[in-house]
Amino acid sequence: MNIEWTDDLIIGVDIIDEQHKEFFRRINLLFQSIETNDLKEIARTFLFVRQYVNIHFKTEEDFMKNNINYEYGITNYIEHKNDHDAFIRDFTEFEKIKIKSKREILKIAKEFYPWMRNWLSQHITCIDKKMGVIYNKSVEKK
Repeated sequence: MNIEWTDDLIIGVDIIDEQHKEFFRRINLLFQSIETNDLKEIARTFLFVRQYVNIHFKTEEDFMKNNINYEYGITNYIEHKNDHDAFIRDFTEFEKIKIKSKREILKIAKEFYPWMRNWLSQHITCIDKKMGVIYNKSVEKK
């Protein structure tokens, strides 16, 4: 089941919205790869996630440090960063699993896909949207 990018997920920060769209595209590609048993693409998607989360999380965290006027609201940088750190910790657990067969790769991917889909949707709607609202309020007041 693919996840669909919808306008209600836009937080109003172009670079972050574009990175979120890329995550959605890659997670959908993972789902298609599971459906077709494309083990190479599954492996590429895991590598992409490992590399891209570092870039994306740094983008969000730097954005919060440098662009948010906190007199218009609290973004709770610590909570946001903790959510990123928890993702990295949990994702690392997926990576630690010793894969001994093609069937195990598919099993892990099938467990990872809904976890990633749910985490991403939850993070955007609950945490990133809050950051976007506060940023947009501070921009309007300038």
